[in-house]
Amino acid sequence: MKSHKSNDVKVGKLLELKKIIGQILNDVNEHEFPKVITFNRGIEHPKYRITIEEIDEDFFVDAKGSKWMKVKDDEAKN
Repeated sequence: MKSHKSNDVKVGKLLELKKIIGQILNDVNEHEFPKVITFNRGIEHPKYRITIEEIDEDFFVDAKGSKWMKVKDDEAKN
């Protein structure tokens, strides 16, 4: 992993890309957002810019595609 800027990371291997994304998502308190990753396996492959931002929404979509609304504990009791 080579760091170009404080929030820009250049990656050349898919395994390394997966590892970096996992670290960012697991340690959200240690990272400044947005986090930019430039991924390119080589000259013959396309170059990708992946931006990870922390967003706050009132809903969550699970792996099956079901949408769940976030409610506070007081609202759930009523």
